[in-house]
Amino acid sequence: MNKSVSGKGYKWILLVHQMPPKPTSSRVKVWRRLQNIGAVPIKNSVYVLPFTKEASEDFQWLRQEIIAQKGDATIFKVDSTEGMSDQDIISQFHRVRDKAYDEIVSKTLQLKENIQGSINKRRVSIAQKEKYEAELKKLKRHLNEVISLDFFQAPNKQKAENTITNCNKIIESLKVSGKRAQSVEKIRSIRIHNKNEFQNKRWVTRKGLHIDRISSSWLIKRFIDKGASFSFVGEDDVVKNDVGFDIYNTEFSHHGEDCTFETLLKSFNIKDPVLVEIAQIVHDIDLKDGKFGRKEAEGINQIIIGLGQKLNNDKKLLERGIEIFDSLYQYYSSKKRKKR
Repeated sequence: MNKSVSGKGYKWILLVHQMPPKPTSSRVKVWRRLQNIGAVPIKNSVYVLPFTKEASEDFQWLRQEIIAQKGDATIFKVDSTEGMSDQDIISQFHRVRDKAYDEIVSKTLQLKENIQGSINKRRVSIAQKEKYEAELKKLKRHLNEVISLDFFQAPNKQKAENTITNCNKIIESLKVSGKRAQSVEKIRSIRIHNKNEFQNKRWVTRKGLHIDRISSSWLIKRFIDKGASFSFVGEDDVVKNDVGFDIYNTEFSHHGEDCTFETLLKSFNIKDPVLVEIAQIVHDIDLKDGKFGRKEAEGINQIIIGLGQKLNNDKKLLERGIEIFDSLYQYYSSKKRKKR
């Protein structure tokens, strides 16, 4: 779902950062994270996003990562930036997004050129068509990622969408026999905790719940600690004598490329394949990297955001969110039973 500039208060949020010259891999990692959340540079080492709660959270996580890598980062919320008008900043967003759209168009046209020779054939091999479909799927995923970060509707979006659609029609016209093999995504394990040591605990997370904190709370309540209670704290509050999750600098939080939900699954060695599917959806929504390409992610994200806006109460939102994830679990469980 495209985010927009807040109509009240701050318009922009800035991240000013410095990284040590070595290792260069750390600098590259930070640069990639900035691309993944849609930030654009306006000065040397100064990146900007339209101000939203989500943008603030993205920058807070990144600031933590930068500091962990011995860098320095400061976050500013502003209604204007010195030397640049709002339109100047929006134009910078347009330039970055249009460049990404142009790359997608170029790669899609190259794919269309590669399959032109197959159109005159009555049939192509399964492997050949699957290769084309896989390549187009990657391009679609990339397009969706760019659209999700296109806060100001860059001009070249429609061209990219049309090129993808046309290529999809060409691939669908290819005739092929046989069935496709299905792949199964697996979640790797990490250091395991004993659930018996985490019973009837108070679990603490940050205020302003969204997908990772809601889903993680549901996972805790249903599969780790059925006697769990939950409380919510500010970003700068210190958690003492309770179990923190999805809080900066706590164990049960983002871990490597994993969101908190995935970290909890691995930490408690939970192997349920239905939870693996749900983890993929949560990951795609929370980290916005399109890793699993779950088509459900956008709709579920919209529901959670809308519910949060309607209720404006973390306790009530968690209650409703748990119902949503109970329903998701029921749905994916029934799908797996039908396949047997």
